[in-house]
Amino acid sequence: MSGIIRWAKKHSGIIGVITGIVGTILGLAGLAVAYLSWSGSYDIARRSGAFERGDARLFYAKMELKPGEVTETAYLMDFKKASLSICNLSLAVGNAGDRTLKGNYLTLRVPNNLVIPTELLNLEIFSRRAVLQQIIRNTSRAGNLAYVVYELPNIDPGRGISIEEPLLCNKTKVQDQIEVQTKDSARMRVSYSVDYSYQVLVSISGEDQRTKNYEINIAGVQRQSSDTPVAISLIQFENNRAYQRRRDYSFFSYLKGLMSNARQIFIMIAPETKIISEGDKIVQVPAENSQIASAKVPLFRIHYLFASSEPAQ
Repeated sequence: MSGIIRWAKKHSGIIGVITGIVGTILGLAGLAVAYLSWSGSYDIARRSGAFERGDARLFYAKMELKPGEVTETAYLMDFKKASLSICNLSLAVGNAGDRTLKGNYLTLRVPNNLVIPTELLNLEIFSRRAVLQQIIRNTSRAGNLAYVVYELPNIDPGRGISIEEPLLCNKTKVQDQIEVQTKDSARMRVSYSVDYSYQVLVSISGEDQRTKNYEINIAGVQRQSSDTPVAISLIQFENNRAYQRRRDYSFFSYLKGLMSNARQIFIMIAPETKIISEGDKIVQVPAENSQIASAKVPLFRIHYLFASSEPAQ
């Protein structure tokens, strides 16, 4: 026994190396067994569909919107034709995943002054919408906002459901004159114009789905001539918005935005319309067809960095 002990002490380094190698081999063997076990469980779960998910996507005017992004939209109409003009907010929810979407809701938060009067919703042009798709529509109001909630049926993979929410559409440009006094006490009148939009917030939610939120800003643009291509009107619209954005930024803030290369979706919709009478109101409503132009363009433009006057219309 004493001889064995003396031998072990003499070769302790070799014994330590051998022990380390054996421990490493046993550790690797344990990892291999654990991996094979995990791999088998993963394969069983994958085959059973445990990792399959529905994937809700929102489309507006045939363009897919990204959650959190802002979409600028203009409805190009002749607002002089009628006392009320109506446009359709055409949305679609599609399923890009591999499992059926269930318990689906599409919620709109809309300014009250865009909501269609109840008596107009009874018109045939609106009463027939969404009936065939088994869609339930509920509305409520809180302060200056209206909430429209669509309860949607199940959506299978690769399929989608469309809705059209009618909204009042107004020209969103204010033009006026104000009287000012110069530094030498002379008085003069100055013309000004302000463009604005209405903010519509959209969200989609459902079972096993995180809520996705979107923002659509809606403007009404007076159509000057039916001969002007919609794409040209879109360029004018987004150029004017780009110039207005420049006025909201300092030089260095705008330069920073320019370096970010941020982009935004702009959509111009020119619906064909027809005129109907409802009581003492002349109402312009959308017909079946619309001309649509869209583009995803830079938010900041190098040629506006030193801008000092409004671009030509």
